[in-house]
Amino acid sequence: MPTTDADNADDLAGGQIVIVIARWLLVLAGLGLTLWHPMESDLDRVRITILVLLALAVSNFYLHARSLIGRAVRAPLLYAASAADIAVITLIVWTKGGMSGAPFVFYFPALIAFALVFQGRITAAFDVCLVALYGVVALPGALTGAGLQVFALRLIALAAVAVVSSCFLQVERNRREDAGRRELASQG
Repeated sequence: MPTTDADNADDLAGGQIVIVIARWLLVLAGLGLTLWHPMESDLDRVRITILVLLALAVSNFYLHARSLIGRAVRAPLLYAASAADIAVITLIVWTKGGMSGAPFVFYFPALIAFALVFQGRITAAFDVCLVALYGVVALPGALTGAGLQVFALRLIALAAVAVVSSCFLQVERNRREDAGRRELASQG
């Protein structure tokens, strides 16, 4: 059964807290990673990363406050916040060495949050942008040795997480619809 605009609005309203929590985790993990072992040779990258993460925290405070008072954030603002998340994760991956850095795993919770909250075509657009940005940052380091295989596997894993998360959302939506139909049938 195709999704309706009401389903998508419900997913956005209910999933807003998923985006907020994923963003707080990104901010905390990004700050921890940046401060745990900063690259002393490039202090400017550390400063830029910290400033960007603090800006992300301030914007997330706004989203979180709106959620706590029960006022939904409009879809375009959630899309912009999610695009900023991708940019921040890419910045962290870049500052930690692109292909050689492990922070690419931050993409996974972001992809799951997108897939659980946004429509399939929006999730697909975010996934394509994410893979492209990761490719730009990581491909230069992947061109040596077995790096190309690892790079390809990471791209496949990123796409797979988005697909599986979107499938889960559809299964959950179908389950809720079936439960609603059963409840109506038992009442009537």
